[in-house]
Amino acid sequence: MTRVGATDRALTISIETVKEHEQNTLRKLELSNRTEAAVWIVKRGLV
Repeated sequence: MTRVGATDRALTISIETVKEHEQNTLRKLELSNRTEAAVWIVKRGLV
């Protein structure tokens, strides 16, 4: 099970919708991928 798969089942939305939201978030933060997003989050102390 992928992380995206777990998210779409928990929220009862399609995988495509989860991926679209993910890409929109990355674009707004000017990041290229989830690894960069994870670093961005940790540097800001959000987790």
